[in-house]
Amino acid sequence: MTDYDAGVERGEGVSQDEVFRVFAANVERLKDLVLRTVPVLDRDRACACAAALDGMDLPFELP
Repeated sequence: MTDYDAGVERGEGVSQDEVFRVFAANVERLKDLVLRTVPVLDRDRACACAAALDGMDLPFELP
């Protein structure tokens, strides 16, 4: 069970397989959200976050 690390000690927990199943079912939705959100972000920022991913190789191709 995986709920113990979240402080839940009673009731039904969830198995690792259940967590992975839900995660896998939502990966495409998350990728779609990120790919729709990033282009509308303001490119003119003073924070270091604008360059935080510079040089990182992504495990998928951007459209």
